[in-house]
Amino acid sequence: MSDTVQPVAALAAGDIEVTAATLDALISHKHMVETGNAAAVRRVEKLGPLGVYRRAAPVALDLSEVPETRQAAVSAAYAKLEQPFTFVRCLMLKDAMIVGQGSVVARDRSLVRDSAAEPLARGLAPAGFAQGDGTSGSAALRLLPARTRKVAMTSLLLQRPWWRDYRHWLLDSAATLALATRLTLPQPWQIVIGRPDSEAMRAVVQDTCARLAPGVPVVEHPDGEIWQCNDLLWVTPPHGAGPYHHPEGLGNLRALLLREHVAGPRPGRRLFITQGPHPVRRLDNEAELAALAAARGFEVADISALDLMAQARLFHGAAFVAGAAGPGLANLLFCPSGTDCLVLSPADWTDPGLWDVASQSGVGYRELAGRLTTARRAPGHNDFVIDPQKFVALLPD
Repeated sequence: MSDTVQPVAALAAGDIEVTAATLDALISHKHMVETGNAAAVRRVEKLGPLGVYRRAAPVALDLSEVPETRQAAVSAAYAKLEQPFTFVRCLMLKDAMIVGQGSVVARDRSLVRDSAAEPLARGLAPAGFAQGDGTSGSAALRLLPARTRKVAMTSLLLQRPWWRDYRHWLLDSAATLALATRLTLPQPWQIVIGRPDSEAMRAVVQDTCARLAPGVPVVEHPDGEIWQCNDLLWVTPPHGAGPYHHPEGLGNLRALLLREHVAGPRPGRRLFITQGPHPVRRLDNEAELAALAAARGFEVADISALDLMAQARLFHGAAFVAGAAGPGLANLLFCPSGTDCLVLSPADWTDPGLWDVASQSGVGYRELAGRLTTARRAPGHNDFVIDPQKFVALLPD
């Protein structure tokens, strides 16, 4: 543990009840005056503008396996070619707490709703919290007992819900850091991440931070601890419902990570990306599809053990990428403009988020939804199969 992170007395169960507050409410001038800035907001800085960008329509969509009750909504998501996006802002809070998977609690016991938006949107208590009993008026959550540590150094928080997934790390946390490189930060400062579950993911995270913020120390916050920070920097997520990813977040990240790559003739590789050993949703006939792709000149690639830059270079040399929707296809970010892709998704979880990333990178997007072979888990977690004939029809000759 870093000497900037020191243990203090643990918080007992029920000691603190909190109420979720939106960032806009927390930093409004009226609220700050009325409360005497009880949340201890020290500064707010804009890192990215608001605006609108345009996405290219998908080249091909086969949604015939998607249930009829979802067809209209899914089709509408892919028809939204003009995408508004909002500001990315950096908030500095004094005496704030980091709880669970990157939830931020201000000094006045306000949970910054945007820092735990994913579980809250599903009606769930974020990690590190339980539903409150309402004894403190409008309080909706209470902190669970946890080991507590004091953090002395100014800290930029990159931990977010689901950050352990390579895709969320790359498109959420790393894109946040790419924008935060614009800040003039008080010296010294450090980066706070979650604690990875695997050495491979730890290497990816450490490498990302070292490339985007050379020389800045990185410390790991375990989900089960509460860290009380003297000065905490928190950046609003550079993504949102719709879905969208802030174009300057993705653009900065792509430029910073590929700056060492010397441009040259496109190798024109065709890649079939396999799911790796522990997929969230299993493509049951992946081996059959891989063989069909290989017969058409595709390289079958398991990228689960590759480091960050090996993945970036592989995709940067691709002319066509095919594979099941999952973490590895976040690397479409690194494809050169003019590449094409085919995303294979289960019928209960099509992926306009990957379409957004592909479109911003100039990648032609195709998606083929497959029939579910399990339906007992939450949407997006069920196994599926892809029709081989439809798959081949969407591949290049």
